[in-house]
Amino acid sequence: MTPGLSFAVTAVLMFAAVSATVSVVVAVARGSILARIRSAALRADVAWLFGVLPPTLALVLVFCTAAPSIPALAGLDGDHCLDHGGHGHFCPTHAPVPPVALTVVAGAIVAWTLVRSARLVIGEWRGSRRVHVLSRLGRLRRTQGIEEVWVPGSPRLCHAVGWWRPRVLVSDSLRRVVGVGELRAALAHEHAHHRRRDPLAILILRTAGVFQPPALARLAEQEFRDAAEMAADADAAHELGDGLLVASALVAITRVSIAAPGMAMGRDAVERRVHALLDAPSGEVGRSLALPVAAMTLIVLAVAPNIGVGETHHLLGLHQGVEGLLEVAIEMFGHP
Repeated sequence: MTPGLSFAVTAVLMFAAVSATVSVVVAVARGSILARIRSAALRADVAWLFGVLPPTLALVLVFCTAAPSIPALAGLDGDHCLDHGGHGHFCPTHAPVPPVALTVVAGAIVAWTLVRSARLVIGEWRGSRRVHVLSRLGRLRRTQGIEEVWVPGSPRLCHAVGWWRPRVLVSDSLRRVVGVGELRAALAHEHAHHRRRDPLAILILRTAGVFQPPALARLAEQEFRDAAEMAADADAAHELGDGLLVASALVAITRVSIAAPGMAMGRDAVERRVHALLDAPSGEVGRSLALPVAAMTLIVLAVAPNIGVGETHHLLGLHQGVEGLLEVAIEMFGHP
């Protein structure tokens, strides 16, 4: 096995171990944390950040640990591995050959991740195709910078769709089963999802879930969805100035809607959402800050490990600490 392949196997094992461990820790802690947050918008942000934290932290750890090798390979820094004697190295040129058992585990992790990634891509592609077909059948109306596509006949839809191009799919048939005010409240709810960028946030959350245990990934997505629905309810109530109307629309849409992909004024935890609207009928304006905060954090974490040369491998002690654990793991499982 070449040093480069050994490095890749070690990186996969490190990433999977950190992501799985953090997923479990987050799953244990986030319930009590989210329960203390009164603002639905803030609760949705925190739930989303918790959902993307495990693979992000794992990726940052692998990147920071490998960072010293990057300037060395580019000729900008000395090869510090030559100064460390015989302990395990985490770099593409001196990585030790991992034990056979760990290599098999790494291969299984990669295969399972590829399968889950393919399922995600296929599911999103099928969903986008359905949206495209329905959009061609409907008539277009623009409201507050968001396209509303009014689709003839059944099914009865009211969905926020589109990661970059915000659209709301609405069935003409809804006019016959809900009141004018309730339909206006339902549309305000879907517009709120787009203002919050919830469709894009869910896509990122599902992508992060590919690298976590499936059950924990589903729990993270459901917690975000619950909070995002309540945030959109509150935003719509604030826009209309009538939380009771939004609550009435929620009940009406829940009664007539069918199962379909995407946001459809949500049908989960309806009783809790109605009580929240009754308790705060004026609603709240809560824009999502999770996406910009996450983007800025990733930029800082990506740049920080590569500031300067020479002693970058001492950053936070990550490199030496991980290499020490690597040596322990190799001794535990035995050299191949």
